[in-house]
Parts: sequence; C-alpha cells; structure tokens
Amino acid sequence: MSQAESSSNSLNEVAEKEGEFPIESIFHPNRLKHFKFLCILTASALDFMSLGAMIVLVQDVEKRFNISATKASWSLTSYVITFAGFIAFFGRVGDIVGNGMMMSISIGVFGICSLLCAVIPNFVGFAVFRAFQGMAGAGIVPCSYALVNSMFAGENLQRYFSILSSIGSGTIGVGFVIGGAFAETKIGYKALFYMVFGASVLTCMLILLLIGYPEYVRVKSEYSVRFKRVTKLDVIGSFTFISGSVLLVVALTDGGDSWKKPSAYVPLVISIILMAAFFAWNLGYQKVLSLLKPHISTGAYKYMESVSVLIPKELLYAHNFAPVLLVSFFAFAAFMVVMYTVVNYSISVEGDAVIVAAVKIMPLIVGLMLANTTIAFHQTILKPKNGLIVGTFVCTLGCAFLTALKEVNGNLYWKLLLLSAFLAGIGGAVYFSYMLSMAIGDAPMEYKALAGGVVQTASQFGNEVALSVIVSLLGNGKTNRKELRKRYQNVGYFAIACAAMAFISAITTLRDQLEPSNDEEQQNASVHSVKGCESDESTTHQQCQVTLVQVGFEEEEKMKSQPGRIA
Repeated sequence: MSQAESSSNSLNEVAEKEGEFPIESIFHPNRLKHFKFLCILTASALDFMSLGAMIVLVQDVEKRFNISATKASWSLTSYVITFAGFIAFFGRVGDIVGNGMMMSISIGVFGICSLLCAVIPNFVGFAVFRAFQGMAGAGIVPCSYALVNSMFAGENLQRYFSILSSIGSGTIGVGFVIGGAFAETKIGYKALFYMVFGASVLTCMLILLLIGYPEYVRVKSEYSVRFKRVTKLDVIGSFTFISGSVLLVVALTDGGDSWKKPSAYVPLVISIILMAAFFAWNLGYQKVLSLLKPHISTGAYKYMESVSVLIPKELLYAHNFAPVLLVSFFAFAAFMVVMYTVVNYSISVEGDAVIVAAVKIMPLIVGLMLANTTIAFHQTILKPKNGLIVGTFVCTLGCAFLTALKEVNGNLYWKLLLLSAFLAGIGGAVYFSYMLSMAIGDAPMEYKALAGGVVQTASQFGNEVALSVIVSLLGNGKTNRKELRKRYQNVGYFAIACAAMAFISAITTLRDQLEPSNDEEQQNASVHSVKGCESDESTTHQQCQVTLVQVGFEEEEKMKSQPGRIA
C-alpha cells in the first residue's frame, strides 16, 4: 500500500470517528444531493397528493361505507385536524432530534397508515387511521423545508424552494385527477391508499439510507441529550397549542353547516381562548417563571427553567416571520377557494363527472408549473418581497373572474374558470416560492423546520376558514341552477376579498429579505471544516485533520441557562 493510500485511509477513519464520511461515500452530505432532493420531493408529493385525492373521493367513501355525507366528510376532516394541530410541534421535534430521522419515521408511519386505511372494514377505524396519517404528514412537510434549506444555499436555495413549491402545490391538483380516476375503479378509494403505501415504503427506505442514517451517525453521541431536550419541551404550551388548533379546525368544519350548532360555536370560543393563552404563555414565559419562583420548590423551578417553549421568541420576532404568517393565511384561503370553485362548480352546476371536473383543474397546475419553472431557472427575476407582492396581485386577478359567474352565459369554463385557475396557479406559485425563502431562509438556523411548520399551520387555518365560508355561502339545501350560480358568485366575492387582503398585507407589512449565504461552499463550511492540510513537495503525504463543527452549537450552549429558550 502506498503512503498516499495509507494517509487517505487514516483520514477516512478519523472522519468516520468524528461522524463524517469520506467524500467518495454515498453518505457524504455533498454526494447524490439531487437524488436526495428527489426523495424529499416524493415524500412531500405523496402527502399533498393524497390530500387532494381525498377531496374528490369523499363521495366514494360515502357510497362504499353506506354513511351520510356529513359523516363521510370526516375522512378528510380527521386528517386535516391532526395535520394542522401537530405540524408546528413535529417541526420543533425535527429541529431537535434531526430532520432526516424525523422525516424517515414520518413517511414510514404515513405509508403504514395508508395500508391500514385501505384494509380497515369500518368507517370509525378508517377515520382514526386517517387522523394518524395526518400526524405523520405533519412530520413530513416541515422537515422537507428544513432539509432543503440545509442542502442548498444562496440563489440555489430559491431554485430548489421553487421546485418544492411546484411539487407541493401542483400535486394537490394532480391528486384531484388521480382521485377522480380511482373513483371509477372497482375498489375506489382503496386504490389510492394501496398506491401511497407502496410509494411511501420505498421513499422511506431511500430517505433513511441516504439522509437519516448519515445524520444519525454524525450526531449519535448526542442522541441521548437530544431526546432529553425533547422531554424538556414545554408540555403546557404544546398541549395548549395543539388543542387550540384541533378545536379551531373542528369548529370551522362544523360551522360550515350552521354556526347555530353548539358543536360549531363552543369549540370556536374555546379554541380562541386556548390560542390566546398559548401566545400569552409562550411570550411571557420568563415573566411567569419569575412570578412563580417564590411559590414553588427549587426542583420545580429548575425544571421550569430548563423547559424549551414550543415557539421561541427568536422565531416569532424573526425578520418578516409574523408578516409572512398573515399573508399566508389570506393567500392560501384565496387559493383554496379557486380550486374548490373550479372543481365543484363543474360537478354541481354543470353536471360533469368527477373525473371531468378534476381534469378542469389542469390550467391551475399548468400555471403552477410554468411560474415555478421560470423562477427555478431565473431566481433573481424578483426579490423575495416583490415576489410575494406580485404573487398575491396575480392571484387577486384570478379571483376577479369568479365574481362574474352569474353574469356570463355559455362556455363559462372557457371564459372564466380556465383563466381564473391559470392565474391563481401562477400567482400561487410565485407567492409560495418566495414565501418559503423568506419564512424559512430568514429564520434562525436552529428553528428551520419549526418555521415551516408554523407557516403551514397558518396556511392550513386559511384553508379551513375558506372551506367553512364556502359551505356556508353555498348552503346545504337543494336549489335551482340559477340560484346556485348566484351563490357561487358570492363565493367569488369572498375569494377576491381574501386575495386582496393578502396583497395589501404584503405591501404594508413585508420588508426586504436578509442577505442569503453567497454559495453552497459557504454553507458546507458551516457544517464541517478541514484544518491543518499542508502539502509537502518532498513527499506525497498530506496531513489533514477533519473537525466536525456543530451548526449553532455554541449559540445553543449560551441559551441553555436562559429560561424559556432552548434547553
């Protein structure tokens, strides 16, 4: 063996002991980055696609379980409730234990729940496993954002966020088509869950092998400490936030039928109280701790002092984070109204089959793909702040076409709905691409997944408010075609109101984004550094020492002693 080979082997052994892999290894962070990115895209696509498919498969569930339409709607609602309730929490857990491992577990559980949904013989069990699947989906989405943020940097980050946005948003529309197609098969909704199960298992194995395992090796010596930090998460705050989120979704779902029912207004009131209590507790934790100190034991005080709140002040007060939450709420509400109107107007007013109505959403997908492709290859075409403003403005134009549904006769799809869907797709893509870079890119390094989870929570609330208002405006009673068109036009007024609020909020509250990292090499240098490499012309021997540098480690150490911060 030559001296150079011996030196190289010694270097690899040192690197592996330090939790790093040699550059030739498939486990090295810089190897197979695009394939890893494809795996992350697939996991996110499965989540969003199954959500879109179930929107059009609710009627199939109603028929096959022989249940009422209201009960069948829980096949979708049970998923949305847990997804919205747990996405911020699992984002926080992912930031602590590692987003690669968290995503591997989440997509695996997602697939198992899909199989159980396909084989369960009764609806109660089906709805329960859909709820568990929603929890698993809540672990996939924020971790995918954080992983992409850690893999790419600078202008490249915007490119890959644009692709992630395209896949995430576009596959909801693709899910409409797939759901409509499966509705025509003999096994109906079961075909969807069998397909998702197979794809999820394969994706889980690839992510675990290429992302989760290397991440585990790199930090395995710290895993006991990391899990201890999970146990130190704020139990009171987390429970309050999850309960408030779940009850809010329940209230908005039941409120669509009637706000006079106790099942609608009671959860709404309780959810508002819980969410207000959460933010008061979360932001005032240190003050609460100082007030309690004279009245509790030393042990209890030390425990509370070590607790890590669910959404730290550093994130809530991060650059542009709160404004992005506000804009996302209204933007996602407007986007949901357009998708719902295009599909359901075709079914309820024009009498189209489910598969035909699902195909009519394709202009929205084309708009999404076109805008995201443009942004992916021309990242600097807009500044992030301007991207959010332009995206919400174009979405407002798309919603404007829905305000004329009662006035236009003949070929209404070609005159109004097609243009509305296409413009909403373009606006949504532009907005979502730049929103990700602002919300996650500007967030503190140790809160990337949590930032994605909180933004998705706000967005999901926007979706739920939109669906609740739509159902209220359309009503449950059967009516003639003319009256139904008038009701859909009222839905159009609501859509343009949401889009306009998003546009106005973007103009008035957003600031320019912080300067990103210059290139991927800078980001890679923050993960590991190579020191002491000196080349001697007299020999072929290179003496290198690989030292692992934990990103944000020193900052976290400084904050450990501060109550209400990272434990």
